[in-house]
Amino acid sequence: MNKEIYFHVGLGKTGTTFLQHRVFPHFQNVDYLQRGKYHNFKKNIEKNQSDKIFISREFDRQLEREVNRFSNHYPNTKSIIVLRRHDSWIESEYKRYLKSGKNNTFDEFLDLDNDQGNWKKKDVYFFPKIKHLEHKFDHKPLVLFFNDLKKNTWNYIDKFAKYMNASYNKGDINTRIKHKSYNTKQLKIIQKFNQKFMPQGPNYSDIYFIRKIQRWLRMIPRYIVLYSAIFIPDNFVSDKPLIPPSKLQRVREKYSEDWEKCKKYAQANNPL
Repeated sequence: MNKEIYFHVGLGKTGTTFLQHRVFPHFQNVDYLQRGKYHNFKKNIEKNQSDKIFISREFDRQLEREVNRFSNHYPNTKSIIVLRRHDSWIESEYKRYLKSGKNNTFDEFLDLDNDQGNWKKKDVYFFPKIKHLEHKFDHKPLVLFFNDLKKNTWNYIDKFAKYMNASYNKGDINTRIKHKSYNTKQLKIIQKFNQKFMPQGPNYSDIYFIRKIQRWLRMIPRYIVLYSAIFIPDNFVSDKPLIPPSKLQRVREKYSEDWEKCKKYAQANNPL
């Protein structure tokens, strides 16, 4: 194929939803495929008439698997990955985990001592993900950082646009946050709700559309609980931290070397 393909692979919890809804659809000189078209990416790319295509998803633990699948068809792809410092990232991932219907404690989610958690220690390393992208695609990945989005939104958006030689009009883009995080009280209450009424995590179908319907149906009662929790008095909820700060500090320390390697890689290789 004589198509120029750009693939934003995530990671999750790095502002991806904001970019996919508020920014990428307004890029000019590149044809952006909405994330809902990813499940059938080969068909959607091949029927597309543009010679420059941009596709965006939000992977974390499934990144290697999906990159393998995509690279089998389009090895000449130029990939983009966004990273967030490990402690902040895993905190956000754990909150999403609770919102989705699970009820484990943070130690059960990520067990740094015995590696028996829902997430394994290897899942939190970033540099192997970068090297996997480098190995599977013909081009080195563009490595960006979530904190830059928060510091200077327009400069961050420019990095995507310039990499793809795309343009955009600032007036078309709404820079407000797309999804605000749930507060600690809401997450503590949904955790208790999950423990009491939904002790087993949901098992989803392997069929894409059925899986999407299942997720929405199972999330309806959780969203009701999450939004209703706003009105529950604070003194009804334990003041114990959802994640003890010492746990997050351990995560930061354990993966500090990995974080530095990622920053050095970006500095040495980003084609900006």
